[in-house]
Amino acid sequence: MSGEKISVWRMLLWQSGRLDSPEFDSHRRFIFWVFMLGVTIASGNFTRSAENFPGFSVNADGLFWDMKMSALAAVLADLLLWVLHRFRRTHCAVKAIILGAGALMFVTDLFTLYYWHTSFNTQMLDIVLVSNVHEGFEFLESYLTDYGFLLFMAAIAALLFMLYRLRKAVLVFIVIMIAASVPEIVISPQVFSVFYLTPDNAQYLGIGRIAMMTQEVRGEMSKYRALLDAKPQKVILTRNDSSIPHTVFILGEATARHHMSLYGYNLPTTPNLLRRKHEGGFYVFTDTVSPHSYTIIVLQKLFNFYRYGAKGEWFTYTNIFSILREAGCHTVWLTNQEVRPYYDPRTVYSGACDYAGYVEAKYNWDSGTAYDGELLPLLDDALKESAARNFYVIHLMGCHNTYSRRYPPEYAKFTASDETGGYEGITDSQKAHRAEYDNAELYNDYVVDQIIRRFEDKNAIVIYVSDHGQEVYDEVNIATHGGELPRRHIIEVPFIMWLSPKFRESYPELEARIASSVDRPYMTDDMIHTLLDIMSIETPEYDPAKSIINPKFDSSRPRIYSGMLYDKENGLHALQ
Repeated sequence: MSGEKISVWRMLLWQSGRLDSPEFDSHRRFIFWVFMLGVTIASGNFTRSAENFPGFSVNADGLFWDMKMSALAAVLADLLLWVLHRFRRTHCAVKAIILGAGALMFVTDLFTLYYWHTSFNTQMLDIVLVSNVHEGFEFLESYLTDYGFLLFMAAIAALLFMLYRLRKAVLVFIVIMIAASVPEIVISPQVFSVFYLTPDNAQYLGIGRIAMMTQEVRGEMSKYRALLDAKPQKVILTRNDSSIPHTVFILGEATARHHMSLYGYNLPTTPNLLRRKHEGGFYVFTDTVSPHSYTIIVLQKLFNFYRYGAKGEWFTYTNIFSILREAGCHTVWLTNQEVRPYYDPRTVYSGACDYAGYVEAKYNWDSGTAYDGELLPLLDDALKESAARNFYVIHLMGCHNTYSRRYPPEYAKFTASDETGGYEGITDSQKAHRAEYDNAELYNDYVVDQIIRRFEDKNAIVIYVSDHGQEVYDEVNIATHGGELPRRHIIEVPFIMWLSPKFRESYPELEARIASSVDRPYMTDDMIHTLLDIMSIETPEYDPAKSIINPKFDSSRPRIYSGMLYDKENGLHALQ
């Protein structure tokens, strides 16, 4: 080989099939290809080998196994492609696809690892599929402006480049890894996972992970569409004493109770709700958590009998809207969130209601820009068509990212100088970000109060709960809610009930039960039992032990989130 220095660019050109020169001998070709493929194959393995919670400590045995499997899989893949070498274009195309898919997963995993301490998974893919373009841009705007992550990626890129320059060391490393894999080759056919896909071994190849996750999502979508096309399941009522004229359920978004002055926060973010608490008939539940940190996953459990630990698919369980239809109750769904035309609980629930109203176009890929106050005219219209008994769901955008877009300019009350809380070392820009979140809380308080105002002269109960909470530089250097991160603020949610004067006069026994239950520990995946209990409707699936206002309520139920146990005093901690 000539002594001419071979640049990375020229090597990449050769790998893409655009340059073919004798100076690139088989030795260098093999090192480069195996190294690059090994890196991309290992994209998710190092995260899969980590004891993700709490913190991020590496399981050395698991990591060593994955490194061996990645190196071996790279060699096997190269042998397979070597067989195709005589078909030059096919060889290069297959290499490009494998490397491209692996690189995509590598970068994606770095991103999710940095923010949420986990690799990209099927659940995250579900979230991507039911998000619109506007949400995607807001997401990127919120996270990719984080200079910490950009520096992190730059460091990774520099490390990969240095490893590439140490080609001989890389070759020695690969040989050692393969040699260490010999026992596994003998005892476990799993090492040949590069040639076939199963849920346990697809992660060894980036394109395999993508294919496996896509296959799982397509399977779920197929079952979901079949259910939508089937005739509605017959609902059996064992009791129907419903008589409440107006039951209103306000579903918040990313609204954390620890940023509400109603729950003791130091800034006056909920003046209207505090005033209503002092007026009476207003009950604040103090120990409520969400089962998940994603809206879609929460909704899968919030309005039906599918709860944590349940078997099967969420859409095979009876939902409250089907029950209320059978009970003769008029149902209304009003939302400031887009519903997707596929695989989305919001599609199922809104479609099951007698009336559905949307602030923007139902399937508008750019939706999400309107303020929640625009729901109020829709509610006014729905009230004109009310029946003897009504159930309303009003789904807000609440305090979702980007916080500054959740409120009109006149609600920009708080600034960075007002923010005295946060984790140790919080920066001025992060304080400004927290202030935007608190402004979103302030506007959310206004919207909830305005909804309540519309029922003050009616016989009504208004329930407000958020889908999940939010970490806003409170304990750690993040402002997020996704990834099932083990942070108590992400799942601690506000839960309140407001009773109109006419309701209190009509249902004193029910009010007494509500008043006596505010300090009970509760997880919102049992919400359907509480709603049915309030409305005096029962089905065979109804369980009074799962209704927080019922005397038979089981307060000993373990509340598990992301594999960890939650209690109000200690927050999240390891299961015993």
